[in-house]
Amino acid sequence: MRSVSRMSGGVLLAASGALLLTAASAGAGLTVEQKCQSAIAKAAAKYVQSVSKARQKCQDALINGKVTSCPDSKESEAISKADAKKISTICKACGGADKLCGGAPDLTAGQIGWPGICPGFEAQCSGTINNLNDIVTCVDCINAKAANQLIDKTYGDFASAGTDKALLKCQRTIGKSVFKFFQSKSKALQKCWDARIKGKHANDCPDPGDGKALLKIQAAEQKKVDGICKACGGADKACGGGDDIAPAAIGITSCPVIGQCGAITISSLQDLVDCLDCVAEFKVDCVDALQTPQFQSYDTLCAGIVCGDGFISPPIETCDGTNAPGCTQACRGPGVDECTCCGDGVVQGTSGETCDGEPECRTDCTKCGDGVVDAGDGEQCDDGNTDDGDCCSSTCQFETAGSGCPDDGNGCTDDICDGAGACTHPDNSAPCDDGVFCNGDDTCDGGGCSIHAGDPCAGGSECNVTCNEATEDCFDPAGTPCTDEGNECTNDQCDG
Repeated sequence: MRSVSRMSGGVLLAASGALLLTAASAGAGLTVEQKCQSAIAKAAAKYVQSVSKARQKCQDALINGKVTSCPDSKESEAISKADAKKISTICKACGGADKLCGGAPDLTAGQIGWPGICPGFEAQCSGTINNLNDIVTCVDCINAKAANQLIDKTYGDFASAGTDKALLKCQRTIGKSVFKFFQSKSKALQKCWDARIKGKHANDCPDPGDGKALLKIQAAEQKKVDGICKACGGADKACGGGDDIAPAAIGITSCPVIGQCGAITISSLQDLVDCLDCVAEFKVDCVDALQTPQFQSYDTLCAGIVCGDGFISPPIETCDGTNAPGCTQACRGPGVDECTCCGDGVVQGTSGETCDGEPECRTDCTKCGDGVVDAGDGEQCDDGNTDDGDCCSSTCQFETAGSGCPDDGNGCTDDICDGAGACTHPDNSAPCDDGVFCNGDDTCDGGGCSIHAGDPCAGGSECNVTCNEATEDCFDPAGTPCTDEGNECTNDQCDG
């Protein structure tokens, strides 16, 4: 059974003004923007669930001989109702005072964390997003494509069962199980993200999410696997036995090149289950990431972008081959930071860029102060800032030897540049103070306050030869005998 962890990789499509909620806001009233975000995510999820359900039912009826073609009237009617409900829900929550999409009071895409371009789905559905109607169009296209392709990769590959009832039951169970899982995971993820929008948690979904989504997805996954293995696993009703219905008989012998699913080789019923699991997971994760761009990255695999085809596919690509408007350096080919370049306004740190588009940024997307010495750009040093007085100047040149630099806090050293970009601290012989009075005047030596003149009271005048550390003076104690003045009627003593 495949992992149900979320997709990783990709670029964050959220606008800078997107609302990132924390659990601390739980219970607080939702803003207009949050209500709109919740409505879009919920309406989009319910729409893709309804579309996939309607199309799966028609396909099931088709292979079971109940209808002659799809879509039939039931499928069309169900999708039409789902579409109307989706539009109504989004426009009512996001359309301003008139609750209609297209009016001036509508919330903008940026206000609710949506990108300016529909991210696309397997090289389809690209387009500019300027307003609510564009968001609806983007959601419609990607969700419909995901549901259609899931139909194609299951029912579209089935071999004719003819009069083989066991094979027909197996195929019908595969179709129902795959789509039921798709719908269950979509629902669990939508509820999890909705709880985050409303401030009930601040986690990624489904794990750790709201504490419920992952368990629901795991249960749906197990139910799907159990159902397929029971219907297609022969007499023991388990995948892996010698009596399993062969993938070739079912009609699915290779896994489609979707996401990373193409790496799965189908040689057994379990391989087939793993393949369909991969495809369903990929589709639902793509449409889920679309619905909450303020929280999630949209995987480049979902967009189906191919770097090197000569076509720029924004917002993922900013150039492609020689099609490189605005680039000051060559467009990067397939590999690290593919189809991006210096000059596109995005700092690609993996490729060594430290800036892109700022006034101080050079044409190779490096700058003085980025912490990297660019000798080719004339830098002698780069200490990560553009401050003077630290031995590497604001223009990334060595400051003159002997010029001042930051104090090391030791008065017994000088703080001077060495002329090669380093701040040095050689010893000096300056006056200092070790905090002890009775050892006399102090002088620096060896980087410390270690030379002392000796008792400052030695050789002092009468009554001033006793060093008192506490009071820092040389007064002899009161009553100490002193020179007789010759008057028998007086005592001759120090006054202290």
